[in-house]
Amino acid sequence: MHVPLEILEQYRDIQSKVYRLTTFIVMNKRMDLERLCVSERLNESLFSLLNQISDAIMITDLKEMILYVNPAFTKMTGYSFMELVHRKPEMLQGAETSSETRKQIAATLRSGQAYEGEILNYRKDGRSFWNYLSISPIRDHDKQVIYYLSIQRDVSVDRTMLLLRHHTEWELAEVVALYRALSLTQQILGQPNLGVSVMDRLGELCDHLIQVLQVNLIYVGMLDRQGDRVRFLAARGRSQHYVETLQISDDENLEEGQGPAGQSLRTLGTVVANASDPSLRFWRDNLERFGLDSTLVSSARTGSGRKILLSLYRSAEHPFIAGVEHLMEAITKEIAAFFDRIETNDRLQMIQSYRDALRTFQRSLLDMNDSQAIIQTMVDVIATHTKVSCVDAFTSEMGDESLQRIHVAGPLALHFHQLPEPHTKAQLHRDGLPLPTQVWISGQKIVIANPSRDESLPSLWRLPPLSEMGVVAGWPMISPHDHSVFGVITITAQARDMFTPEIDTLIEDMVQSAALAIERVESKREMERLQQYQEAGLEAQHAFLALSNSDTIYSRFVEIMVQKTDCLASYVVIPNELGDMKIVAWSAKDEGLERVLAQSACLNTLTCESQDGLEKRNRRYDIMSWPILFANDMAPQSFVKFVFARRARMTPMLMNLLEQLMESLKSALQLTENRETLNQWAWLDPLTGISNRRALDRFLEKMNDGNESGAVIYVDLDDFKPVNDCYGHETGDLVLKEIAKRLASGLGKNDLVSRLGGDEFVMILVGLEQRSDLLERLEALDQLIQKPIDVEGVSEPLFVHASMGVAQFMCGHKLPHDVMRIADQQVYIAKNAKQDRAVAWKISE
Repeated sequence: MHVPLEILEQYRDIQSKVYRLTTFIVMNKRMDLERLCVSERLNESLFSLLNQISDAIMITDLKEMILYVNPAFTKMTGYSFMELVHRKPEMLQGAETSSETRKQIAATLRSGQAYEGEILNYRKDGRSFWNYLSISPIRDHDKQVIYYLSIQRDVSVDRTMLLLRHHTEWELAEVVALYRALSLTQQILGQPNLGVSVMDRLGELCDHLIQVLQVNLIYVGMLDRQGDRVRFLAARGRSQHYVETLQISDDENLEEGQGPAGQSLRTLGTVVANASDPSLRFWRDNLERFGLDSTLVSSARTGSGRKILLSLYRSAEHPFIAGVEHLMEAITKEIAAFFDRIETNDRLQMIQSYRDALRTFQRSLLDMNDSQAIIQTMVDVIATHTKVSCVDAFTSEMGDESLQRIHVAGPLALHFHQLPEPHTKAQLHRDGLPLPTQVWISGQKIVIANPSRDESLPSLWRLPPLSEMGVVAGWPMISPHDHSVFGVITITAQARDMFTPEIDTLIEDMVQSAALAIERVESKREMERLQQYQEAGLEAQHAFLALSNSDTIYSRFVEIMVQKTDCLASYVVIPNELGDMKIVAWSAKDEGLERVLAQSACLNTLTCESQDGLEKRNRRYDIMSWPILFANDMAPQSFVKFVFARRARMTPMLMNLLEQLMESLKSALQLTENRETLNQWAWLDPLTGISNRRALDRFLEKMNDGNESGAVIYVDLDDFKPVNDCYGHETGDLVLKEIAKRLASGLGKNDLVSRLGGDEFVMILVGLEQRSDLLERLEALDQLIQKPIDVEGVSEPLFVHASMGVAQFMCGHKLPHDVMRIADQQVYIAKNAKQDRAVAWKISE
């Protein structure tokens, strides 16, 4: 680095004097410690002299810890004595302090030599200044270095003034041009935007700098993150097409990072180079092709961490001079400050846009009564009000392994449909883990900067346009009721620093507002739903009172459930002896479901839950099955099925109501069954289980219209009294049951057998037209009666016979009661003639 001769001469004179004085102090101090023979007054006098020197003085130990600074040093840096002592001089260095200079100072001092040179330091208030250093080692009597003495001076102003004094007229013109360029940069970039884009404003700046600096090419670039390629924001000049072939990086391991621009990006300094320099060997041919030779390049960092690159190019006839680096750096810093203002303004606008989105969304919640509509509105509001690339939202019900997309919006919405479907479990994914799944599993917000570099995400994130995104973040939607995750919303943006703490808070407020609104809607809907089921239960209970059999009870019950509740369909199945299920009652809101259930009922076998029925549509429906099981039953008598929309919410309160409904249904069925049993016993003979006299009378009443023909057979058992006498009445009862069973087995569809009492039975055979048919039936009955009867506990079979009186009736003639009287007379005749009869029956003429 060029150091003015005047400064060197002044420093060498001061250094000589201060060095002798300080050495005396230090050595005297050392002797004082060793021999305690030097007065403290002398030491105070010597340090008083150091305090009066106008140049900054600092003394450090071998560990670089500051032991002493004079008042001139504290004035130059802005730090107090106590803030400096026992700390290292590196506290004065900053981001733009040359690392090469620091290494050079350290190497020189380690070799035991003195160092002279300039370094960029920073005052306490953050302002930078150029500091000229003269650092000398202080040795003891054994020539061992024990301290370092540093004499320093702020030469920021001297650098510029000396340049103006000593440079040639051409060099002076260069400095003046750079000062003018700095002023123009401040003026142009300091203007309000007023709708002018960043690119246009930078293009305007480059147009002016081309004229002021008389360069062949100027460009402004930006490095978004370390390792990336520089994005060129603006380029002007007759050689601007050179930029089209240019690739620049800050990675020194790449060719693109080994030139002056790459060096500047790494050091955040200014570099002057010519095409003949080794650092430009990869670009030399292109430089010559475009008539370029000398380059002046500088870098600066923005507040968000991006790096601004400013490059100037000239021909070989008009090269750049050294010593103007600080002016080039000042121009570059102004451009960086411009981007800081832009970013700050964009950040404020983005925060305001999220605030507007939050207000808009919260206002819209007042009129919403649907959970999915709430989520859809949140997605649309964010996508509409903010500069994001995509907003995606998912939900899932308990027990469901997949996350169902509710809505996606934004410029990249179509590309997000191509991403793998997210699930609630990590093991279900093979190609990376989608962000919604990561958020669902963790239950916490996740922000992924540079998603194209994140190996945990699906591979599509490494392909355009998703690979161009700067950040993707996901937030869980958490239920205020039980603090469980019920959904996930993800937001993708190009700006890597999109999600600042302020914006993150606004998004969390929006997600929380959505969760509260959904909880309110679901609670209201649940109350309305419970009321529907309560009203359905009351209506069903009233309906049960007027119904007399199980079929009508089942039919009315499923009809009420479908009409009054959100149940899409309901049906009742009853198992048969073969284990098949038969639908006995059904009702459905949907015509398609109605057809499936009706078809299954016609087939007598339940197919609506097979591959041809509801299970084929299992992405649309959930089926709940409720067994009807009475206290003494070993297996359910029937099953009541409810068909709900997929992922219908089944709360404990709703399940309790359904439990009560099913108990009401069971009570109604039990009451009907008991009523039917009582009715049956009123018309049946209690011993044999066949019809009694009352049932016979009712049967005869129905036949009074005279529209039937047939015969009445009066059966009176012979030889039955000896059975009772010999074997007892219990055996006699068993014989009567067996005879009744045999008589009943010989009945036709419309026939009747009835026990009048004791050992007397009456059979009514309907539909007999021919006498031959009657005789055939009588012969069969006689054979059935005479068959041996095996009774448990009796060693030998028992035999009984019967006398039968028969009276025929023709359609439109005798009334059944008259025929009964005739049949009674005929059995009496047959019984009296049993010793001489050929057959056991007597038929009236």
